[in-house]
Parts: sequence; C-alpha cells; structure tokens
Amino acid sequence: MDAQLLTVLQLTAWSSILGKILDWLCAFLPGFDNDEMYPLHAFDDTRENRKMLSWTLRFDSVLDADQLHLSLVKLIDRPGWRKMGGRLTKNKGTKLEIQVPETFTYDRPAVRYSNEEFDLDMEEEPRVWKLPKSDSTGRPSMHEGPPAFRYLTKRPDMPTKFADYVDKDEPMMSMHVASFNDGTLVTIAWPAVLTDMMGMHGFIQAWCEVLGDREDNVPEMMGAHKDPMRSLGRLKLREKYVFSGAHLQGLQLLQSMYYSLMDKWTHGEMESKTLCLPASSMAKLKREAGISSSSEKALISEGDILAAWLARQACSILPISSDRPVTVSIPFEARSKLPMIFPQASKTEQESWGEMCRPNPVYLGNATFMAHLHIPGSALLSAPIGEVAYATRAAILRQTTESQIKAASREIRHRQEEVSGPLRMMKLPLKYTTPDSMMVTVSNWSKMNVFDTFDFSPAVINKSLGVATRSMTSLKAGKPTYNHMDVLRPSMGDRNKFHISGKDHHGNTWITGRMAAAGWEALQEELAWL
Repeated sequence: MDAQLLTVLQLTAWSSILGKILDWLCAFLPGFDNDEMYPLHAFDDTRENRKMLSWTLRFDSVLDADQLHLSLVKLIDRPGWRKMGGRLTKNKGTKLEIQVPETFTYDRPAVRYSNEEFDLDMEEEPRVWKLPKSDSTGRPSMHEGPPAFRYLTKRPDMPTKFADYVDKDEPMMSMHVASFNDGTLVTIAWPAVLTDMMGMHGFIQAWCEVLGDREDNVPEMMGAHKDPMRSLGRLKLREKYVFSGAHLQGLQLLQSMYYSLMDKWTHGEMESKTLCLPASSMAKLKREAGISSSSEKALISEGDILAAWLARQACSILPISSDRPVTVSIPFEARSKLPMIFPQASKTEQESWGEMCRPNPVYLGNATFMAHLHIPGSALLSAPIGEVAYATRAAILRQTTESQIKAASREIRHRQEEVSGPLRMMKLPLKYTTPDSMMVTVSNWSKMNVFDTFDFSPAVINKSLGVATRSMTSLKAGKPTYNHMDVLRPSMGDRNKFHISGKDHHGNTWITGRMAAAGWEALQEELAWL
C-alpha cells in the first residue's frame, strides 16, 4: 500500500508541474485589447475554489426561458455588475484575472445560454419523474442525488473542468433551462472562484428584481475591483485563532492522504443522495435532542441537530467503540459577522427608513469560513444526539466571532504567502484536524430561504394565451419547489459532505449529501423510525 501511495503522489506531482508549465505558456497568448480586467481577491483564488458549481431550481410553473435569459444579461450589463460576465484568464505573472468584453455580443456573450424544450409534462418524461419530491404520505424519503440528473441540468458540451475556463474566452457563468409543458428546470453554473453560495444567492435575488422590472431595488455590488476584505487578518490581532498551529503539516499530510485512500478502499466510492424530511420527522429529532415544541427559545437550532445527526450517519460505518477521531466542519458565511466590512441595515431599519433606504450591498466573492468540532468517534456514535448538537453549537459560537474570523484569516494569509507564483496552487488548504480523523462537512443554507426569496413569477407563461404573465392561481407560481447544488467534478477529498437546502412551502427539510453506501443504508433504517 505504501508503494501505491508513493506512485500516486509522484503522478500527482508531475501532473501538477506539467499543468503549471502549460499555464505559463498560455499567459503569453494574445488577448482582446479593449477588454476590462477585474481581479480575483485573496479569498477567491484558492486551490479549494478551483471547482465548478451548479445550482438547479425546479419550478412547477412554465417559465419563459428567453425572458429569463434577457433579464439575466440585463443585470450583468449594469454598471458594477459586469464582472459576472467575464472570462478567466492569466496575466503575465500567471495570476488569475477576470477579463470582461468591452461589449457583450453573440460571439462573446455575458452568459452561455442553452434551452432544451420537451413537449411533455414533467411526469411523462422518464428521466424527470425521478426528480426528488416529497412523499404524499408525509413520510421521510430518500432519492437519487444531483449527479443522476446532470443530463437535465447542463448542456452536453458544457465544460466541467476548471482548466476548460482558463484562457478559452468561455463565459464563467452559464444558464441551462429545461422547459416542459407543466414546469421548468433552471440551472446556473459557475466556477467557485467567482463567488460562494451566499454571493450567488444575492446575485439571483438581484436577477429577480430585474425580471420584475424593479431595477431600483437592485443593490450595489461590492468588491468588483477593490477587495473589501483586503485588510482582514493583516492588522494587529487581540487573540489567536483557536486552532492556531494545529493544522496538518509535512508527514501528517501524507498520513491523512493514506487514511483517505484506506477509507475509499475499505468503504468504497461516495454515493450521492437527496433526503426529504417532513416537519413530523424534524419534530422527532428535536424531541430526541431534548427540545420541546413549547420551548420559547432553544439553545440549539435545527441546523445543530441535523449536523449532529448527519455526522452520526456518516460515521455509522465505524465500530460503536471506535477510538478514531472525527472532525465535523460547519461552513459559515462571514458577511453577517463583519459589519465593519459588510454594512447591513437590519429589517427594522429598512422598514423605518422606507423608500429612503437603499438595498443592502451584495458582495459577490468568497467570504466563507469553517467552524470545526473535534469529537471521538465513540462519543459521536453513543452520546445522546442533544449532547452532540450542543457541542456543535458551542463550537460555532466560539469560532464565528469577529475576532476569530480575523484570526482565521491571518492563518489563511500566512499559508498563501508561504509559496507564491505558479506553485501557489499546489499548496494544500489548511486542515485543522488529526491525520487519522474522519472528516464530515455539513453546510446549512436554511437562512437563504430560497423557496420564498426567489420569485420568478414575472416569467410565468399562461399556456392558453402563450404569453408571460403573473399567475394568480397558486401562491408558489414562479417560486422554486425544489433545488440542489452540485459539484461537477468532486475531488477525492469530497467525502461525507452534506448540504441543508432549507424548508419548502410544505415545511419539508431538504438535504443532499455524499457518503459511503453503508452510511446510506444505516440512514435508510433511521428513516423508518422517523
């Protein structure tokens, strides 16, 4: 096994070196002289962000695809927003930049648009009826994950590798619409260096404003040229990062890779699934965690309970007495935690100011950090779920303060400065764990409230009239009834990862995840109890 590991490491190193040489040569290819150049900021251009993301929204309404496309282009072509219509390129120093055409044209569009039309209802198309939907009996259910539906959510020739977007004059953003007689699938895809999920959420909200002819409500875009987080982690700090110096280094990184390979060999490839938990199932989990329905304000949230529960399912492949450590990582967005950098008027302030209040600015970039919980496998598997949820909440509260975010930023900047130039992308991201830890990541997007905040109703088509019109027959017309995020080319390290999408209009909680088949089998048994 050691010889195999050495061979893998050697091949990886040579592949990376050859890629850097090709990148260096591509930097000297001719470009477009009148294009505008935008920077990628320090927290954008990182190794972990060099992946392709896609976000699919299902609408049980027929939407005018061309109207969606035109309004999206109109938003991108607004002053301050044109960065979103750019292409990835490398300057003479091989640093990534965003190159935006002086004028968007058919040959050089703001967004790569495609529309596939089906003269069928969604339930009549064999590939579509398998899309996740809530169980009519009100029971929790498990479905195929996002990769099973890529043939519906992306055009056949869509690039899926990050390298396919660099120096190819390919728009970073693409929109694919699958149109049916009774519904629509809308998918937006982009490289993660452009923005994180919270940034894309703000972008789609602004798109909805343009779609509804409410352009005065479109907020300003922060960070197009100037990095609002440029000083984060550079100034003198009052406290150290809670895990300062505890990241994997040197031989520990090789040991960590060895354990990842052993997990893959022992437990197999990751499988992607989608879960639908009705309100009754969440109520049972809350009762198990010690939260009564009459509690005015619980100390732990549903997100904490789900993080503990999902981590336990992922680690169910371990013996219950296992002494193997587990690291549960919780991504969080820092915009709401850094008011001095990202000023946000509260809802109360917005209401009191009325028409004089401008929408809060949107930062389209990466401002996502991680909180970590370290826990023995035996404790995770045997302790009451409420105790694990409380430990998760304590870790989040401790690590998401403004001072801790600044301290974590300093650690990241030091890591970036250790190696500069073309070799910088070979540097692995910081991992605050132990070499033998089992890694679990749980992202919670519930606060985005996607099912209510995304309003595409101005593009709803009245099929009998053949025109786009707001439907008054349903409260959810033009609003998504399901959504999922997909990483188009997951890496070997994308193991035991879960995304909580939030609650739909019927109170169902939606979750997508990647873990070993044995973990899903254990979770299926758990659903019988829920």
